Amino acid sequence: MQATPSPKPPTKRGSFFFLGIAFEVVLILLCVSFSFLLPESWLQIKILNFVIITHYPLMVVMDLLDHLRIIQGEGAGILCLLMALAVMGSVWGFLIFLITRL
Repeated sequence: MQATPSPKPPTKRGSFFFLGIAFEVVLILLCVSFSFLLPESWLQIKILNFVIITHYPLMVVMDLLDHLRIIQGEGAGILCLLMALAVMGSVWGFLIFLITRL
């Protein structure tokens, strides 16, 4: 009887991407919920400032694409928002990966 090698354990790198997506979704939900529940509270202002600072490079790229007339129509805008979610999920996932390695 031949010994079969045990399969490789699944890597954690894919799970960090999904943790990043989950963090991004939580940020979106926090922004939406605090804008309705606690308008103009200090916590809402802190969360919105954090979101604006972290998403500024994506806003600049999307504004540049809009001025160059590369993005036209609602379908392209939705596609860009989904790509932005994937990019920010990757960035957050990479940061979570680095933090867990400390």
